[in-house]
Amino acid sequence: METDGLVEISDNQIKITEKGRAFTRNVAMVFDLRMMRNKPETRIFSMTI
Repeated sequence: METDGLVEISDNQIKITEKGRAFTRNVAMVFDLRMMRNKPETRIFSMTI
């Protein structure tokens, strides 16, 4: 995401760029531990773009 210009990563923060605003949910999903731990066999989460 950083390579694509969607986020800017520094020592203590991750900032979503204007270009990345449409992908905010995708960025947040990376940090969703509950979703990673409970990967169901079928999709129960909304699709992202």
